[in-house]
Amino acid sequence: MAAGDTAQASVGLHLLAGSIGGFGNVDGAGADARFNFPQGMATDSAGNVYVADNNAIRKITPTGVVTTLAGKTGESGLIDGSGLNARFDQPTALAVDRSDNLFVADSQNQLIRKISPDGIVTTFAGTPGSYNSSDGVGTTARFLYPSGLAMDKVGNLFVADRTTIRKITPMGVVTTVAGKVGEEGSIDGAIADARFISLSGLTIDSLGNLYVTDRGDIYTPVLGKAAVRKITPSGIVTTLPGIVGSTGISFTGTPYGLAVDSADNVYVADSAYNSIRKITPSGVMTTLAGLDRFEYSNVSADGVGSDARFSSPYGITTDTLGNIYVADTYNNTIRKITPAGSVSTFAGTALVVGAIASGRMATLFAEPIGLAVDNVGNAYVADAFNHTVFKITPAGTVSDLTGGDDTSGLVDSTGAPARFKSPRGVAADNAGNVYVSDLAAPYFVNVGVRKISPDGVVSTITDGACYAGGAESGYFYPFGLATDSVGNIYLAAGSILQITQTGIVTTFSTASSLSELSRYRVATDRVGNIYTVNGNAIQKITPAGVRTTLAGTWFAGSADGVGPNAQFNSPSGLATDTAGNVYVADTGNHTIRKITPAGGVTTIIGVPGQQGNIMGSLPGSLSSPIGVSVDANGTIYILTPNAVVKAVLP
Repeated sequence: MAAGDTAQASVGLHLLAGSIGGFGNVDGAGADARFNFPQGMATDSAGNVYVADNNAIRKITPTGVVTTLAGKTGESGLIDGSGLNARFDQPTALAVDRSDNLFVADSQNQLIRKISPDGIVTTFAGTPGSYNSSDGVGTTARFLYPSGLAMDKVGNLFVADRTTIRKITPMGVVTTVAGKVGEEGSIDGAIADARFISLSGLTIDSLGNLYVTDRGDIYTPVLGKAAVRKITPSGIVTTLPGIVGSTGISFTGTPYGLAVDSADNVYVADSAYNSIRKITPSGVMTTLAGLDRFEYSNVSADGVGSDARFSSPYGITTDTLGNIYVADTYNNTIRKITPAGSVSTFAGTALVVGAIASGRMATLFAEPIGLAVDNVGNAYVADAFNHTVFKITPAGTVSDLTGGDDTSGLVDSTGAPARFKSPRGVAADNAGNVYVSDLAAPYFVNVGVRKISPDGVVSTITDGACYAGGAESGYFYPFGLATDSVGNIYLAAGSILQITQTGIVTTFSTASSLSELSRYRVATDRVGNIYTVNGNAIQKITPAGVRTTLAGTWFAGSADGVGPNAQFNSPSGLATDTAGNVYVADTGNHTIRKITPAGGVTTIIGVPGQQGNIMGSLPGSLSSPIGVSVDANGTIYILTPNAVVKAVLP
């Protein structure tokens, strides 16, 4: 064992290759937390930061500890109540009053919600599902996708409401203070005549000036371009100049979130240009942090000023010390910027982006689907988008098994000249051969199973000849692969096909339902039983072809138990160990489940409903596991969309 692999042998979850960052819904300290496209932000008097995060409201203490304050990440609804029992539908903006009540722009519910300091959620203003704007008191008022909030010194709450600015008094009286419902435009002047196009962020300075981001209309530019608009207490609307060096008064990029500091500097999260802008009280706009460049890729980097990188920043807020906090939405992190422009990652972990290289942290998989492990602990990943089969050694060294350049094709060769087309399933036999289910052009002609020998020779075992399995085979799309102890290959391709080493194809078992056709997963045990996914159940097929349901039912859920009392949620990958236990990558539940030969199901890795790859002690946390494999020592390998994780059980 190499010196660097000592930790890998300890009990728990360990990253073997790829990135453990990215989205999720895990509470924890700093880098151990996970977010899922965070948006609106606010801070309270104690320096806590609040984040609107995929239908939940998350709280981050000044030391970076993340908890879920209210709602449930990924689950929408409209429920008032205590903390985690409440439900929101796409909350986009937050604001805090002097009593530390938190207000939420619950966008899809067309409501303004209130969370008391003790975590009780109530509906403050608006009528659910109204889809229009009208003034009124409390729940008699109407909103139209509210997206920005700001609180003034006396407790009035201002709302950016599509084309209007609304004001809600502490007693819940709602009035329209600027703009007009149904009239779009970019018109400055007296507040009664002003018009807006598509409002998002909102903030207020110490003098009572309101600032709002107007995203403009990229499809009808004559209506107006993206801009930051200012509304004075006397009711005059103006458009602030754009970034220094730009022409005209248009804003460079797409402004979303707004925040103001104690010196009345205004900060703008420019989503399209991945930058944070600063506007002084005199109206001078500069770039505080970020590269100021339009790009789609998810890039994250800490640093000072232009050395920092963001990916579609959305929400923004400030604390009493002048620090700026940014919801770096596509990086699924919360960033912190000092007044001097030094950027650090405050909570969450961004996805590590990099080219394929030799090293466990350098690989970013594009569309990994199949996973297998051989007798000596090498893991193999079939990556459909990269048209590649990756090999990962026990030390975490990653290489392209055939040495190709990620271009697609159907080429049998040795090493680099070989080509695959969207490989999906992968399996290894006792002799060190690796088998790949491959979809190669032309469509439905050259599709089948490829073989990679231990010395890198790629050959095609079956192609369109898989139809020789008979019309009843239903063969139309190769996917899951497994091998048995005597070298037969089993291909899930609608039906389950058996393929000998000489390429003879027979139908081992026909599909029992259309649901099975949609899953295409297969595993074998030492005595010749085959396991497959059917709906949310795991089925067993004996060597004689007798099919039974080992565990689970048609219905999705998460429950341990025996046979039909257990529940799975979109199970995908399957594997077996030497004792005949079956392991299931329970994708929708973000867990790994174990089924004994008697059908007893337990959850052994991950927490049901908790999403995000977190390494360390068990049960750990996983993000949408899609593949699972077990080596001869009982070590479990797990494939997630961005990583291969190694689990050592007690």
